[in-house]
Amino acid sequence: FDDMVNLSKREATGAAEKMEKETIHVSQLVDDVCRKYQRINTNPHVTVKENVATGDVTVSSDRNMVNTILAHLMDNALKFTSEGSVTIGTMWREGNVIRFFVRDTGIGIADEDRERIFERFVKVDSFTQGMGLGLSVCRTYAYSLGGSIGLDSHLSQGSTFWLDLPMG
Repeated sequence: FDDMVNLSKREATGAAEKMEKETIHVSQLVDDVCRKYQRINTNPHVTVKENVATGDVTVSSDRNMVNTILAHLMDNALKFTSEGSVTIGTMWREGNVIRFFVRDTGIGIADEDRERIFERFVKVDSFTQGMGLGLSVCRTYAYSLGGSIGLDSHLSQGSTFWLDLPMG
């Protein structure tokens, strides 16, 4: 329900107008998110870890929106991973872009579902809780931040969801 309210608010008021940019220390943000999910992970067969390959860099962006995106990606990764690991991290991309990623060893996503997974009310697993809005919110926020979002996934082999943000 909160996702629907947040998405509706953003669309009604214009997400870019409501952004509160600040300097974000990327490694600290990832470390904070990782520690939070290490604490709340209740599955002893799943390890939550981090892999920051960008050093101590900063990005000017809306911390709440970036946190919301990463939280949705971590929630989904833990929800669909019964054993193995969930890794949150960063890497450099061409064009002075920082990529945040969440990689899991979960169930993966079929080829035919990859494009539509970011649409509203789309759930590829009808047995799992949720309304199918989380990734739609993530896409709206990513675009509002001047970035992009996507995934690499293979059925039964896990997924890597990513958020690319410009450094400028």
